[in-house]
Amino acid sequence: MKKRPSWLRPRLTRVIAEREYRLVTKDRKRRRVLLRFGKPYRAEDGAYYCGFQIDGLAEEEGVERARYLSGVDTIQALFSAMQMATTELLWTDAYKEGRLTWDGFYDLGLPVADGDRRRIRKDPEAARIMKEVAAMLAHDGSPARRSSTGSTSSRRRGSTRRR
Repeated sequence: MKKRPSWLRPRLTRVIAEREYRLVTKDRKRRRVLLRFGKPYRAEDGAYYCGFQIDGLAEEEGVERARYLSGVDTIQALFSAMQMATTELLWTDAYKEGRLTWDGFYDLGLPVADGDRRRIRKDPEAARIMKEVAAMLAHDGSPARRSSTGSTSSRRRGSTRRR
């Protein structure tokens, strides 16, 4: 078997972003799951790569979670890595069973690929909070003032801009 060139081997460069998730194990113990993204880098082939690593699921899922994705620039590589990390997390048994959350919510706070949107668990608490926010905005008017005709005024609350 031919060895891959060194520039093609996955590597997690300097960590630029990290997020902590909560996992409730099958034996009801709480554990943290860390998602880390490395700094995107340009490889010898001219493509940009971004690595990510998920720590804390290996014992639960039996698989080490480290990957890297490529893109035409650093933004696309990072975005692709974020979407793939979401996919990896959504497909775990822990997430499917409602045992993996971010700050108590099922929304993991990352970009989701179109094909994975249906996998996101419904979150009753998030829906309740959104209803409360909508009610507050309806009661308080809205962030923008409305004129008597119902149109939004050009001046926002708290604006210090002078005409």
